Amino acid sequence: MITTNLPFANTSLPVASSFREQILSIPSLLFWFQVNTGLITGGSTPSQLADKKGSAAILTQGTANQRGTVQNNAFGQYPGLLFDGSNDEYLVSGITSPDTNNDFSWCAILAAENVGASTQFASNFAATNVGSFMGLTSTGQMRMRHGSGQLETDYTSLSRAVVVIGKSAGVLRMRLNGGPTLSVGTNNAGSTSTLRIGRLSSGGAQPFKGLMSDFMHFNADLFGDMSKVRMLEKFAARAYGISLA
Repeated sequence: MITTNLPFANTSLPVASSFREQILSIPSLLFWFQVNTGLITGGSTPSQLADKKGSAAILTQGTANQRGTVQNNAFGQYPGLLFDGSNDEYLVSGITSPDTNNDFSWCAILAAENVGASTQFASNFAATNVGSFMGLTSTGQMRMRHGSGQLETDYTSLSRAVVVIGKSAGVLRMRLNGGPTLSVGTNNAGSTSTLRIGRLSSGGAQPFKGLMSDFMHFNADLFGDMSKVRMLEKFAARAYGISLA
């Protein structure tokens, strides 16, 4: 049973009692970026976020003029990183960028603003129907696309949300706030392009406007073990007050 409501600190608790320790113990976790003062370089306009797992992975600014801004109490008592919808972006560095031709999962805790145009929160887009990206459609639906496969679901602009995505051979899945698991076939065309947070690709395409709390990448499709998907959702609910379906 989960017994703690302090998701960031309780390292002395047994794995079974701490969301933090449970997430870190998932073997396929590659990195976990969290807007946490202990992981930030650059103060209120971070130039870098370190990996909560402690790996060499870094989420680093596009340029000095492309930094988000830390907004206190954006997710309950915890901060978020505000993206301005113009050119703010961060790129995964320090490690080889994940290859989304392989099985993978993303978990994003965010609050996205519908600006009436497509915006992308996370992406390693390479070309049409090649690579992966997630964000909002021009009508404000939450979208995930991998290769030729695309999923969309209703979303309320600027609401705090947890999105879990999984891709295995030929199938893409997504859940928003613990709701129904959506699935679609895909041509499985991933990418080794640099994974970025805040835009579709280099050059400023489809900039994200909204807030980020956490982003995790796993080198496995977590939908093969739904207990892990539900645990991530429960973490978001307990830590940030996100309402689950």
